Amino acid sequence: MMEMYSAGDTQKARSSAKVLRRLLGAAVVLMALCLVMAMPVGATGTPDTSWYSAEDTEFVLYTADELAGLAVLVNNGESFEGKTVSLGTDIDLSGYPNWTPIGISGYYFYGEFDGNNRIICNLYANQPELDSVGFFGIIDGYAEIHDVILSNLTIIGESSSGGGIVGTSSFGSSCCIRNCSLIDSVIFGFGTAGGISTAYVSEIYNCSVKNCNITGLSACGISGWSDGYIHDSSVLSSRIVSTSETGYSGGIATISFEGTIQNCHVMNSSIYGNQYVGGIVASGASVSDSTVTKCSLYGPENADNSFVGGIVGQLSNSQIVNSSVESVYLSGYHGGGIAGSISSVSIIGCSVSNLTMIGTFEHSDIGGVVGMGDTNVLISQCTVRDSNVSCTYDTSNVGGIAGQIRYDCSILSSGVNG
Repeated sequence: MMEMYSAGDTQKARSSAKVLRRLLGAAVVLMALCLVMAMPVGATGTPDTSWYSAEDTEFVLYTADELAGLAVLVNNGESFEGKTVSLGTDIDLSGYPNWTPIGISGYYFYGEFDGNNRIICNLYANQPELDSVGFFGIIDGYAEIHDVILSNLTIIGESSSGGGIVGTSSFGSSCCIRNCSLIDSVIFGFGTAGGISTAYVSEIYNCSVKNCNITGLSACGISGWSDGYIHDSSVLSSRIVSTSETGYSGGIATISFEGTIQNCHVMNSSIYGNQYVGGIVASGASVSDSTVTKCSLYGPENADNSFVGGIVGQLSNSQIVNSSVESVYLSGYHGGGIAGSISSVSIIGCSVSNLTMIGTFEHSDIGGVVGMGDTNVLISQCTVRDSNVSCTYDTSNVGGIAGQIRYDCSILSSGVNG
């Protein structure tokens, strides 16, 4: 039997369809608006400082032009001390073909910058006339940079410092960098090149570098010269190259005479250098609770004074505690699974596994834990297993734990297995 519809039913159906079309239209508009808001905001290429008022203490930036305006303000004397600048959206800096860092010689950033975990992409800077180059150039005082993500950054220079997040902090300052990341980026040609910074930052933590190529006279994944505290940070799938014959190359740091590195990790990376090469730090710094995994560390091919270590290249008057090296290849003159050369150092509770350590020079010192140990060395509760430690010359010193140990040195409760 055929079902019958009244005129009223037909009118209701038409009305329902009309409402549905309106709802669908609104949904499409809302989706498009969300997509636009999620996209990085571009630039006109003209810095915008109209958002700034000297009476205010908090500012939120939404465009590349406003971010470039921050650089203009700082580089002309506004320090932002006691003030906070934050990002309200992702920002694309491709509209600025040669980025000017925030903070230059004589005009430093003293405030707080909160990236809000927004992505800043396509920063390019080639500023050979500046002393320090990066997203920020120079910070000072109690400046704090946090929750910044930089992607597809390229900085090229001939100056002393080139860092992804910050070029450098002023000596003696109390600056902090935390929760920052550098991804898919290139830093090339500086005196010291660092993925996060290059010098004098008091504390760096929860920072990461991934898929980056970092090259300088000295080079590192996280931070260069430092007497501060670097912790809970990592470098993944990156290439770090020191080009100087006397340079420093470290997975986390280049050199830190009085600093501390704790709970830092380097994985799937290659580190090259000509004198000091370390999976965590090239020279100096106390290291604890850190790991180097699936990495290759290369000393020079034709030099007889290189120091290459899975954790530290060369270290004096300090300690390495509870750290490990796994599936790492090393080559160098003084080479060790944990440290290349040490003096007045304690190495406690460290482990080495699946290490390939090959000495390629006459009179090399090659060891599973330490290449050469000088005065007052303690190696305790350390293990080496499933590793190949060897040298191509009979004139070299090769040992499962240490290649050469000199004066007042002790090896306790340590062993080699496999």
